[in-house]
Amino acid sequence: MTAPAEREVWWSAQRRTYNIILICSCVLSAVLVFVVWGVFEDRLPCLEITGFSVIFGAIVAWLGILAANVCYRLGPLSERLVRPRNPRIFRRVVFGAGVAFSMLLIFFPVAGNLTAALLRLPCTDEFGNVHNAGPSPPAAPRF
Repeated sequence: MTAPAEREVWWSAQRRTYNIILICSCVLSAVLVFVVWGVFEDRLPCLEITGFSVIFGAIVAWLGILAANVCYRLGPLSERLVRPRNPRIFRRVVFGAGVAFSMLLIFFPVAGNLTAALLRLPCTDEFGNVHNAGPSPPAAPRF
């Protein structure tokens, strides 16, 4: 098999795995956002999960998966441009980096909301009201 044909076969065979990883990660991310919201509801006064936000999130997730599949083509393109000495290792590294970057984007809402809850960050609602995130820790005694 020629190098270009082998490259296309390998990357095409990995696309299904990539998409399964993306879809499962999107579902897990959505579930984790609900968990963070439920556990830290008092610390996340501006996080509203409504029917609209769930539908909007699903649409954004599917658009993100479509965009990720367009970006997936950068794998075989990079292999063609770089012409690595060991294509197998190059493919694994590039594929792994692509998956890792996708996971970073997919789990960003979970990490952001969890960080806001743990650090008790204030937020501004849609009406411009600033909310302190949950009860403040007790003040230190003055002497």
